[in-house]
Amino acid sequence: MTKQRFNFGDLVRVAGYFPRVFQVDGWRTEHWHYPEEEWTDMVYELHDVQTGDWLEADEEDLSIVVPAIMAKDYIAYRLVQNDSDGWPDTYEKEAVKMAKEPRKLTARELSAQ
Repeated sequence: MTKQRFNFGDLVRVAGYFPRVFQVDGWRTEHWHYPEEEWTDMVYELHDVQTGDWLEADEEDLSIVVPAIMAKDYIAYRLVQNDSDGWPDTYEKEAVKMAKEPRKLTARELSAQ
């Protein structure tokens, strides 16, 4: 049996729906059988955390924003930081900025030089 990649309450983005953020309500496994082939699909049931709109999406269309344990804090932060488009990408922009900066050496690495 295929294990799901996302859990109840996780916040995810859905391909084609950027910058909207959805929360995982549930999932189902669909196993397809044909004479020459068979496969399994994982379908997630989601709701938009801002509008409440409901959506179903395949697993390959989802990417994690934050796990369920951090969802309430993330949503609260995003609502406080609300700008003209409704959902600034503060975390994502900061991560990109940090990735572009050269890594700072640790004290041990500095002393070794």
